[in-house]
Amino acid sequence: MRFLLDTSVLVAGLLESHTQHNWCLSWLERLNRREIEGVVCSHSLLELYSVLTRLPIRPRLLPHQVLQLVEHSLIGKVEVVGLSAEDYWQLLSWLADQRIVGGRVYDALIAQAGQQAQVEAIITLNPRHFEGLATGIRVIAPTD
Repeated sequence: MRFLLDTSVLVAGLLESHTQHNWCLSWLERLNRREIEGVVCSHSLLELYSVLTRLPIRPRLLPHQVLQLVEHSLIGKVEVVGLSAEDYWQLLSWLADQRIVGGRVYDALIAQAGQQAQVEAIITLNPRHFEGLATGIRVIAPTD
């Protein structure tokens, strides 16, 4: 079974102090045990790096520490997927037709990457972000 892991799950799974850490960590542990196939949108890698390097925690995580954490947690454990240039043009056209604006465009990008990777579900802490975007893909959140 293939699951796309949203950035929110990656962040919480890697940070013990996060309120949803245990739930998210359980998904990362399933990856480690090869019980599931994990997929991550290429955009989410940069978003994960951005969030982890800017967290208001003390001591602050340094860029090389974040890189090591992300590499250790994801390399060889997930498939990183992205869109082609043509896919981006089609997504932009669809976004304009649907009047989707602002930060929701990134959720649409993640959902589109999941659709192209033929995932069974998107694992997220923000299920409402994917409403109307993940056509034919289940969205799994802690309340499920």
